Amino acid sequence: MSSTYPTTPTPPPPSHLRPPPSYLPPQENATAGASRPSRGAKRGAMKTIRLLFGRQVRNGQPNPVLVSVATRGYNIQSRVLHIPDSLGIFTRGSPRRSAWEGFVFVYATLNLLFLAIMFACWIMILEDYGNHSPMIPISFVVLYIAVVMLIWVVVIYNPRRRPGYNWRDNPQVLRV
Repeated sequence: MSSTYPTTPTPPPPSHLRPPPSYLPPQENATAGASRPSRGAKRGAMKTIRLLFGRQVRNGQPNPVLVSVATRGYNIQSRVLHIPDSLGIFTRGSPRRSAWEGFVFVYATLNLLFLAIMFACWIMILEDYGNHSPMIPISFVVLYIAVVMLIWVVVIYNPRRRPGYNWRDNPQVLRV
């Protein structure tokens, strides 16, 4: 029962859905070594939270929770939002750089959350004292956007994003 209609080959997937080329070395291939850092041993919630707020390097190895945060962030940034690496917070690179990017993302998110709560409390205090100006919330939103932009610029132009950055925490340096 062969069909008389000619078959056409399926088109290749779009470039943003293709896996990275295999000729890239593992440290430059974001999905090679850093995409599944937490698949090994199962860990509890408290251990994950301790690792999330822990050091970037533990026992000479990048923190696996921070690497997984950065890997997930890079996948969302590049595949869902289609933000280029040069403009995004996350980049493809070594697990050590991913641990740093995960660390920066976690602490920037906590600081922005604290800032939003502080702004909300300040607006409630001003409302309690009878100051009902609509410019107060608008000015806080503008300030919040300015802080987000400042964090983004600091992360984008940080020297740690350069490909040949010396992290100075390799096992030979850490030995006493």
